[in-house]
Amino acid sequence: MGVVKFKTSGRGIPMIPRTGKIRVIHQDAEFGFPEDQLDAIEQDWNNGMDFLELAEKEGRTQKEILFALMELAEEDRIKRPMGYIY
Repeated sequence: MGVVKFKTSGRGIPMIPRTGKIRVIHQDAEFGFPEDQLDAIEQDWNNGMDFLELAEKEGRTQKEILFALMELAEEDRIKRPMGYIY
């Protein structure tokens, strides 16, 4: 029985047993962000910009903005809570 390996943050490599169909999610998202775009997302979010406005302004999908905000939250760079986005 084989396993599927995924690159992670370095805390370990999760192994998913090949027990059936495996689905890789968010294949349509672009997870690369220029630093200056992340800085702009951080500043706009902290200044109260609406989530949908932010996606439109930055030319990114809502999903990509959500992942950027999660990354910024993990780095303690955002001040507003994200719990009410959806």
